[in-house]
Amino acid sequence: MISRLSSFPNGVLENLSKAAISTYNHAAADQQKLQDGYYDCWEEDVDRRAANVRERKRMCSINVAFIELRNYIPTFPYEKRLSKIDTLNLAIAYINMLEDVLRSTEQPHKHIRKCVAMSRSGHPEAPIWSTSDLIARLSWIKWKRLGISPIV
Repeated sequence: MISRLSSFPNGVLENLSKAAISTYNHAAADQQKLQDGYYDCWEEDVDRRAANVRERKRMCSINVAFIELRNYIPTFPYEKRLSKIDTLNLAIAYINMLEDVLRSTEQPHKHIRKCVAMSRSGHPEAPIWSTSDLIARLSWIKWKRLGISPIV
């Protein structure tokens, strides 16, 4: 099992669910059986099994990508795991926020604080990234540990 899992990027393995590891191992085992000629059946069955192996590997790589993405977006400390759609929506808002901070001439924490205040007051020019979901997560960040005053 270890040799099959060695192709995962560093740090991803410990975040994989048992189901993802099982899917990956199953796909790797099936691929090895196909290569070894283990399946002695009709050509259509071999083609179908090969397609299933490719699909399992594709889904596994997508799941690994989501696991990696979840490591880069702000989350609540008690949150087990975001759904794929929540992960994508939060990542989009977070990327938009980072782009906005880079374009701003203000100090980053002052700019974010101003944008959050605009969003909370219902200002029509509040940035699109200032979703309640992202703002709530930003409030959980240990700002003092980062050496800046709290933003939210």
